Amino acid sequence: MASSAFSADSWPTSIRVSPAERRDAQRKSLRVHARICLDGESELEAHTIDLSHHGVSITAMQPLNEGVQCAVELGTRGLAEPPALRAEVRYCAPLSNGQFRIGMRFVAVSVEAAELILAVLGA
Repeated sequence: MASSAFSADSWPTSIRVSPAERRDAQRKSLRVHARICLDGESELEAHTIDLSHHGVSITAMQPLNEGVQCAVELGTRGLAEPPALRAEVRYCAPLSNGQFRIGMRFVAVSVEAAELILAVLGA
């Protein structure tokens, strides 16, 4: 797939996130199906690792480049219209099992998505 969102050239050899970029909210382990929708390009099937008020960490079979913005659908199988979430890729690192761990920070959250996140986090 020749896309600016997918590129092996930008993969870090490990996850290096400066303290200023680390999540400042508590995370909750969350294992659900996720779909990452890249603007006008394609969809990437994934699974969540954890969730916070500010972002989500996922695993996927394809990498995403840092800085890419996308729509995120969390655990929405069977829903006619999933709550609107937009996120930016903060890091992407290869895992030993051939998958990639991708950290994303939310950049736009609908009221419905915010309510869902609050319910999941128990806040």
